[in-house]
Amino acid sequence: MKHLSNKQFIERMLILKDFEGHLWGITVCSVLQDFIRDLIKDEFEIKHIVTIINFMLYEYNIEFEIKYYHVYHFVKQYINQSDY
Repeated sequence: MKHLSNKQFIERMLILKDFEGHLWGITVCSVLQDFIRDLIKDEFEIKHIVTIINFMLYEYNIEFEIKYYHVYHFVKQYINQSDY
């Protein structure tokens, strides 16, 4: 599984600082799409993916909490667009 380096994660999250609410959550999932896809392929459940992303956000003092529906929306689109 590929993991983002700390520097890559911080850089990507800082790009999103102007987004708010639901749009921000969906955008976070888009920015982390490769990371999330790897977790899906490794058979992580959505609730665990949410926990992992929220822990990453917390570790870098980013005051936003990803919700289940943000990741669910992303995963649903990903599964519909792939052979997975």
